[in-house]
Amino acid sequence: MSDEELIFEWISHPLRQSPRKAILFWVAAGCALGIVYAAFHALGWVILTALFLIGSLRRFLFPTRYRLTTSGIEIRQAIGKVMRKWSDFKRADFDRNGIFLSPFAKRSRLENYRGIFLPYPTERERLEGIVRERIRVAPWNKPQQQDSERR
Repeated sequence: MSDEELIFEWISHPLRQSPRKAILFWVAAGCALGIVYAAFHALGWVILTALFLIGSLRRFLFPTRYRLTTSGIEIRQAIGKVMRKWSDFKRADFDRNGIFLSPFAKRSRLENYRGIFLPYPTERERLEGIVRERIRVAPWNKPQQQDSERR
């Protein structure tokens, strides 16, 4: 997909974009690690707990790069890369935080495991336009207005 024409690209890093959530994360992580140390008095368990926290929250802690090309979507995370073709997606659901791309035309229990969520960048309308051109938008789910547009 790297040979294809780049349409749009952005980086999502929730840790930096949400200072309140970042503070809450560091306080909760510190408390969890403190509790583990108090319970076991072993640094090994603290390190193992820290690794589990980092692994499970990697999308929040590390930046994710999203690239939309003419042939599909490329998502690069701290560990790994996902590439999907536009033809893999049958439906787009708009949310106030982003767009969920589903490989199923109708809702399914499996879509959370097989779909992709694209968080909104600063150029929200541009992303919505690109997705509308390539994927059918679910009739029950039209794009949400931003808070500034509602007022």
